[in-house]
Amino acid sequence: RGGGERASTIVRAVAHLHPLPGTPLDGDARREAAGRFGASVGALLEEDRAAPPAAPRSDDSLYRMLFALRYNGFPSGLYPHVSMFNHGEDANCVKYPPGAGKWSEVRCTRSVARGEPLTISYLPDIVSHGTRRAYLLAHHHMDIGAAPHDGAPGERGAALRDTERIHGILPVAGTDDAPTLSAAAALIESELDALAGRIRVAAAADDRVVAEQLEDDAVEIVCGAAEALGNEEHVLLCRAYGLHVRAAEALALRVGPLPKNTLRRLAESLRRLLRAQTVLLGPDHPDVAATFDGLSRCVGTMLGRCPGELFGIGVKEWKDAPAAARAEWEYRREVARIGEMYPRDVEQKIVEYSKNVQEDAVS
Repeated sequence: RGGGERASTIVRAVAHLHPLPGTPLDGDARREAAGRFGASVGALLEEDRAAPPAAPRSDDSLYRMLFALRYNGFPSGLYPHVSMFNHGEDANCVKYPPGAGKWSEVRCTRSVARGEPLTISYLPDIVSHGTRRAYLLAHHHMDIGAAPHDGAPGERGAALRDTERIHGILPVAGTDDAPTLSAAAALIESELDALAGRIRVAAAADDRVVAEQLEDDAVEIVCGAAEALGNEEHVLLCRAYGLHVRAAEALALRVGPLPKNTLRRLAESLRRLLRAQTVLLGPDHPDVAATFDGLSRCVGTMLGRCPGELFGIGVKEWKDAPAAARAEWEYRREVARIGEMYPRDVEQKIVEYSKNVQEDAVS
């Protein structure tokens, strides 16, 4: 709202986005549009009647604009170029929110072959295939199929399907096992959603007791999820380990140096998170770099404060002081290696591009 000319400009800007202009808005599509956007469209048309724009708008064009905004927008705004990225179940790009400037930035997370589509994930969180399918159907009218990563080729496809198996069984909609397996995943997701909410509250509060209880509960939820899934590399454990790390970080803000047993549990979660992320996201993803950074700091702290706790975890690379020091160095090296792949210099590149365009125009 706020001016017919401005709204008309938005209509033109999103005209190339889904839904396509040739798609008729009738029947179910019309009823869905009216149910979701009827009040907004009515208000915009009322503005037009009070102050007619130069180019009259129909309710059909406004419905299309709002659908396009819904299907192609991001929490930080609508970016006509970025919105042309399709969703990928094994996305090869990551989208960053805008920094100090107005530009949204997308970078590849692995090598991409000539002609291979560039894709991002439309999902706000790491979730199971059933939840991804329901979300994409509801928000983008996209069906990713009944079977997880169906048709994904080679070893990579097999590894991704393994991240969805529950006690060795791949949940496929329509099979006898699907209801039980989907219910188990949904229960874990509800617990993880609740834990994420508690972490957000704890981060804003200054309560040591709450933070300590939260970290304990996070460990219990992680252990329960691992047992229920029967798969150490399940996609939901990637999120579960990450939430435990966040809970431990929230506790550190309240108590300062973490207790020895908490550091040990944090190190174990970081190690398992790294393994799960590497399978799910690939070895060069920025989230993997963040986990390497957490591991380097955790191992370094334990080497200085409680080396016995670190050696007692039973991991070969942390078996003694020389091995753990070497591991810490390798973690830091991986942080630097991956970081160089994501320079976050879009603002500088835009300035350079604009300058080159102006120089070309003058010459």
